[in-house]
Amino acid sequence: MKRSSIIKLSFAFALLMIFIVAVNPASSALFDFFEEPAQNVTVCGVDFVIPSGYEFDENFTDLMEIMADEDFQAHNGEVKCYEGDAGNITIMVSEDRKGKISNLYSAGYDAKTINGHKGAIKYMSDMDNYMYVFMEDDKLAVVYVDDKDLLEEIIV
Repeated sequence: MKRSSIIKLSFAFALLMIFIVAVNPASSALFDFFEEPAQNVTVCGVDFVIPSGYEFDENFTDLMEIMADEDFQAHNGEVKCYEGDAGNITIMVSEDRKGKISNLYSAGYDAKTINGHKGAIKYMSDMDNYMYVFMEDDKLAVVYVDDKDLLEEIIV
């Protein structure tokens, strides 16, 4: 085989590979660098991970109402909201709460442990999302998500 034929075949093969990757970029690790990395965030001293594709939403209107609540302010509460194509994530943490997660079981919550955090989960039909509640170091943490599978990524 002539050298020019080998070069032409190599070039054709390279073009074919580029076409395959362009048609289905999910099959190639070459495109992973375009994806935003997950964000490590701390809310009132409790660590969380926000998956890639979510951005902080400082204009979330419910956030303003929660932050204005006197009871929430009295317990040094902090709220962070994130918006993404797959829905929203809202994280609320407050200090000085001596609550017990077991009290939620009688209110229709199910016991669930996520990444070592014993807590309670409930589908909130009025908001069409899931709420997971857990305690960490005398802090009450509440996470609202549209997709409950995200909880495994968020709670660390």
